[in-house]
Amino acid sequence: TAGIPEQESIKQFVKTLNSYRRGCGKKYLHTGEMIKPYCVTCGKNTLYLNNGYALHTDKIFTSAWKSDDGKIGQFLVNYNDTETVCGIKLPEKKFSVHIDGAETVTIDGGLTEFKINPYSAVLVEDN
Repeated sequence: TAGIPEQESIKQFVKTLNSYRRGCGKKYLHTGEMIKPYCVTCGKNTLYLNNGYALHTDKIFTSAWKSDDGKIGQFLVNYNDTETVCGIKLPEKKFSVHIDGAETVTIDGGLTEFKINPYSAVLVEDN
């Protein structure tokens, strides 16, 4: 049916997002305080509404949180069915990057580019 996304990918996406709530993102999402996110640049999506208006949204949803222990975590969520490239301007220090709530890598701060898979999420947190 037109307009209905492929369901298995969406179910896996929901599981991935839920894994952050239960795992590495718990201290941000349960008891953290929402704060202003680091600057993220990405493309735009255009959604045409039934009334003819066009709605422009960022291709990446992002939110930043400060945990009770003072750490900062920022989520980058690609809710699209295609890979999305985005840039994020991070302070000059080390960061842990959690990919889909599982794989973790360490990166240096500065202007960093991410390729985020379709229906996928990344958590960037300071070390």
